[in-house]
Amino acid sequence: MSPAGAKKGSAKKSNNAVVQPFNKNWEAGLVKATFDEDSWQACVSVVVGDSPQEEENFIQPLVLALQKPQRKLFTLITWDSTLAKIHVLGNPKTKKPDDLPMFYEVTEPAKVLLDAREEIPCDLLAKILKFELLQVKTYDQQRREAEQLKCEGQAGKVLPCSDSKAKISDKKGKGPPALEYSKEKKTKLKRRDDVELPIYIDDEPDGGPQHYILFVGFHQPHLIGQLDAIGVHIANVIKLRSEHKESLAEQEEPNSQEEAEQGLQTSPVLAAESPVNATKLDLFWSHLRSVLDCGPPDSQLHDVIQLSYTVPDLTLPFQTQDPQSALLLGSRIFDGVANLIYDSLEWRQQYQHYRDNVQLISIPTAVTQDSQPVETPHAKRRSVREQCPPGPETKPTPLSVNVDMCYYSSLLDLVPHEACSVPLILHCMLEQVVISTEQPLPALSHIPEEQKRDSGPWLDCDLVSYMLQSFLPLLHTEEDRHRLLNQTLTTLQKEEDRK
Repeated sequence: MSPAGAKKGSAKKSNNAVVQPFNKNWEAGLVKATFDEDSWQACVSVVVGDSPQEEENFIQPLVLALQKPQRKLFTLITWDSTLAKIHVLGNPKTKKPDDLPMFYEVTEPAKVLLDAREEIPCDLLAKILKFELLQVKTYDQQRREAEQLKCEGQAGKVLPCSDSKAKISDKKGKGPPALEYSKEKKTKLKRRDDVELPIYIDDEPDGGPQHYILFVGFHQPHLIGQLDAIGVHIANVIKLRSEHKESLAEQEEPNSQEEAEQGLQTSPVLAAESPVNATKLDLFWSHLRSVLDCGPPDSQLHDVIQLSYTVPDLTLPFQTQDPQSALLLGSRIFDGVANLIYDSLEWRQQYQHYRDNVQLISIPTAVTQDSQPVETPHAKRRSVREQCPPGPETKPTPLSVNVDMCYYSSLLDLVPHEACSVPLILHCMLEQVVISTEQPLPALSHIPEEQKRDSGPWLDCDLVSYMLQSFLPLLHTEEDRHRLLNQTLTTLQKEEDRK
């Protein structure tokens, strides 16, 4: 008896050691664990109501429809289910299930914070959600393997039976065997072991991901960025909104006072829940855009699509207190959300096809030197030639901005700024290019220098007058004023400017 008892005790100890493993490096392993693979990908979406009314009237029916379930490839992760999992796996004193999932240790620090009535930070909550997503991935892969083995087993059973029947018929010398009907009696009665398989809506696109996951009840905008940092990329953020919020408010007004009084009598804490939820929703929608834009250039936060699903008026007469009405309402919302996700996948495919086929042509840029004084195009050319003398060691200079734009500017000056358009600007550019190619700048060298300066677009008499009136009083002596007028200005159309 003693050896047997010793063996039993050792077996128990070994089983306990296997059932409750402890991984010291669970955090690093959880962060490095790959969620999306080439052979298995998931589309993760966050569903949030536009206001506390939509959150209360539409989210709960949607949860009922997803829990039925109606679609095989959809999985729901809610805030309540996450809390329940934390309480089960995060308590070291309770007896844990035999098949502990990998990285379950992430729930223990969250359980400590919940016991202390503190909020779970976003980085820890993101790791918990990744832990749940890895579980969903494992279950879905196991389901697919079981279905594949089942299909292969059924195919293996059919082939040997046909072969054996063919051999028997060949031995007896008879022809092909006739169809044999099963001797089992057809009955609608179910056995105890028979389980009725659910009927799913098989409307998922063929080229889509292997699984769809919806997050419900999470109102932290920074959670999306934390998930992206550890390898979980959110595809869509879906806003649920009603077509007429006033009708929803009118339906809730008759019972609002009674419910408020009952809530205050039962638990005074419930009176402060609605303002907190409204504040959380406002913060979520106000900070979401900034969170998506603050990611690095190579981050997938910029690829998150913000979608909006408007629940039609047909859902307003339903009473959410009735389970059947709530399920019917949730089914309609689920259909709309699922179709919206399918459409977003098609949009992504079209955009990716556009990016794969677009051809970018690099255009040489024109470089200007800010250190040079900008007076006239001829002065700029002279200064550049003086500083960069031609030689065998000089590199080819970049394109210069000193191009002839007189005709282009004159054409645009005839049109008001508010009437300018892209085709008009393109037409002016083409006209300038035609004139420049037909009559290049070197051919215009025979024009006298004085005529060029007089007809230049940079001279404006009113502007020159204004500048002189503002600058001449700053000079102290009359000699400086005459020197400025005689040396700087070559042509003056008004004799009053010399006074």
